[in-house]
Amino acid sequence: MESQNNIEKLHPKVLRWIWQQGWQGLKPIQENSIEPIMRGDTDVVISASTAGGKTEAAYLPILSRLLSQSSTVCYAGSSEVTARPELVAAPNKPMRGFKVLSLSPLKSLINDQTRRLEDMTRYLGIEVTPWHGDVAQSRKQTASKHPDGILVTTPESLEAMMALKAPWLREAFAPLQYIVIDELHSFLGSERGKQLQSLLDRLELVIGRKIPRIAMSATFRDFDYVKKFLRPDRALPCALPDAGSEAHQVQLSVKEYIADATHDPEPLIAKELFARLRGTNNLVFTNSRKDAEAYMVALTKESEKEGVPNEFRIHHGSLSRHEREAVEKDLQRGHHPVTAICTASMELGVDIGKVKSIAQVGTAGSPSTLRQRLGRSGRRGEPSILRIYSVDEQRDDYKFHLRTNLVQNIAVTELLRQRRYDPPMPEMSYVSVIVQQLVSLLSQFGSFYATEAYDLLCNKGAFGFMTKQGFADLLKHLGKKKVISQLQTGQLVIGTEGERMLAQRDFYSAFTTPKDYTIIDSATHKTVGSVQYKPYYGEVFILAGAPWIVDSVEEKSSTVYASSTFSKGKMMFEGTGIETSPEVTLKMLDIYKSDEKYPYLDASTATAEQLEAARAWFRKMDLGNTPYLRHGDSLSFFTWGGMRVNRTIAALSNRLLHINPPYDHIALNNLGVENIEDMSLMTHDIEDVEAYAADLASDVNRVKKERGKWDQYLPDNLLNAEYASTRFDLPTAQKILGDVNKKR
Repeated sequence: MESQNNIEKLHPKVLRWIWQQGWQGLKPIQENSIEPIMRGDTDVVISASTAGGKTEAAYLPILSRLLSQSSTVCYAGSSEVTARPELVAAPNKPMRGFKVLSLSPLKSLINDQTRRLEDMTRYLGIEVTPWHGDVAQSRKQTASKHPDGILVTTPESLEAMMALKAPWLREAFAPLQYIVIDELHSFLGSERGKQLQSLLDRLELVIGRKIPRIAMSATFRDFDYVKKFLRPDRALPCALPDAGSEAHQVQLSVKEYIADATHDPEPLIAKELFARLRGTNNLVFTNSRKDAEAYMVALTKESEKEGVPNEFRIHHGSLSRHEREAVEKDLQRGHHPVTAICTASMELGVDIGKVKSIAQVGTAGSPSTLRQRLGRSGRRGEPSILRIYSVDEQRDDYKFHLRTNLVQNIAVTELLRQRRYDPPMPEMSYVSVIVQQLVSLLSQFGSFYATEAYDLLCNKGAFGFMTKQGFADLLKHLGKKKVISQLQTGQLVIGTEGERMLAQRDFYSAFTTPKDYTIIDSATHKTVGSVQYKPYYGEVFILAGAPWIVDSVEEKSSTVYASSTFSKGKMMFEGTGIETSPEVTLKMLDIYKSDEKYPYLDASTATAEQLEAARAWFRKMDLGNTPYLRHGDSLSFFTWGGMRVNRTIAALSNRLLHINPPYDHIALNNLGVENIEDMSLMTHDIEDVEAYAADLASDVNRVKKERGKWDQYLPDNLLNAEYASTRFDLPTAQKILGDVNKKR
């Protein structure tokens, strides 16, 4: 039982701020975070629902501790031996500098976090500095000359500081006391996550001591996994403050629409959204920018047809910052009703004020994503409202007969209701990020020995999976590619190709940024956003929910000047697939086998009847007892294993049987009983699963494997290992193949 009197430990000035907010008291997560954070000797994971007060839970005790200490003197020192002692500030030296480093995945979150922190610190004498590409240079220069208080930035900006401002960084961060990571779940299982882990290790190396890491997110499930991600070496303990009960009313609705040659559900869904959402603030999530643009156009037409003001706006990552911020501010102010048609750009915790409901158009990918989106509504004591609009395309195949999109939406909804969020991500290598980190380290330190690099990045760092031999192979290959070079002393330095990489504007990001075409309004000369394909002179395309006609194209700068028009246009964005997990597909299987009724299935569209039709076909084909299905000319093998598993089985089939089967997240096609038996026998005795998976990846065309930003610089063996760790799941594939054989 955690103490409920921790509020008394807060500094009087912080207590005064709480009183000025008119709060009756603190939420459980805020109360229970005070003691471990103020102690300053442990990592802390703050997990609560969206709008659950996580920012205050982190910063009320942080600010209190800062206020309780000297505001002008802080001492840097190290109780550890570092590989590079000359990089550490002298011990017991009075200095000013940043006391808190806050890392956030998005510029918009930094802006929002800065606004909230400035409100909290207005009368506390603690400086708050945002730092990203859109922050005025004058503000950055002031912070560079007089670093102090709280720095709020992205991992990419921190990377640039380390590579380009190493001497300054050593002094500016010497008195650092806390590292706060906002929306930690957005970093898990990604290149940015590996980069973040490496940056935190490098920062502690420079400072010469361990800094408590405070992580915030609303979607944690496996806390052991989160702890390991937050600090892989477990050098500090990690506290998990109790968030209390999350009793909250949720209103759910799932509607199924059938698309065929004569029925396009898009106008029907748009009409439904128009009727349900006008007059209030809402968010409508789609699975792609293409769909967001399409529904924005449809809702604009619906508003024009009804002769009413258009309350619908669009928000996604390819729109200009001005366009996105205008939507966010309108939602936040609440002066007039606004419904934003958006992608994951609105999923994270930017403060957008009071939102009445959430709509999900299309198939929900995971319960964690749905929970994050649902948490955007139901604030200030009101229920959260979630409407899911599911679409299945009518055709004579198992996907339609099983209504796979509808059943997946039910599966994700049920996992959400049961609080069974996404399972831990498999440990992925992301070797590509090591290339970036090596070049960045060389820029930061000038030179170092290979043993020093291995110790920092691998032995004690984020890339613990890398063997000494693998690291040696990488260095040798990078030498051939002229990314690095070696002096006669044996020290490594940046090579000519490494210098070219470092000079690229996007070097500091670990993920690939697609080369889009910037769209500028010819009339106002303002940037509207960007598109993925090059539009040609006279072509009409859709962006920001409106049609534009191309006036001119500047090839060198990838800039397009366009004018508003009334003609019909084409979409210039690709759709994106969903990497469905085994937990979702197994829940789908449970739903097919079950007779359970779901009260949230919409009656007006006969959604419950569609589910029963899918269950009837499932039983007719005996899919509850056999994984094989012959339907017409097609033959399918049902694994219910998710995309990574089925991709692995497809690769095994291609290698062992010379059959290249099409697949989705629940089944593979063109595989018969004897094929599965053969593969089961052939893979049963694999001893080194990791090595076999990497060898299996060698069958994949190299171009397809180069998915990471710096994969082009990897030798074949490491690229194969990279692909296997991120795209295959051989152990589960083996188990599924073996289990099928046992049942025969």
